[in-house]
Amino acid sequence: LKNARELVSTMQFEDGDSEGGDSSDLHKLFLRSDIRESLKRAGYLTIQELAIADDEALGLIDGFEGGDVELVRDALENFFKSSAPK
Repeated sequence: LKNARELVSTMQFEDGDSEGGDSSDLHKLFLRSDIRESLKRAGYLTIQELAIADDEALGLIDGFEGGDVELVRDALENFFKSSAPK
């Protein structure tokens, strides 16, 4: 995950609009909708914010169950792999 944090520090992020019309870009991650909603309620609205968050903070999110932090990390890793320059 260190590489994902390094990559996010070099990437330019656009202001995205999700289906809800907010400024979240979490819809770009392959995650269950309940996980995305829990993240938004906890104040994580962007992929960049998730990439720099630590596992302990994510584990404290109301509504998260065992394994949800790992699902978020996997989704971030897959996103950055697909977004990385080739």
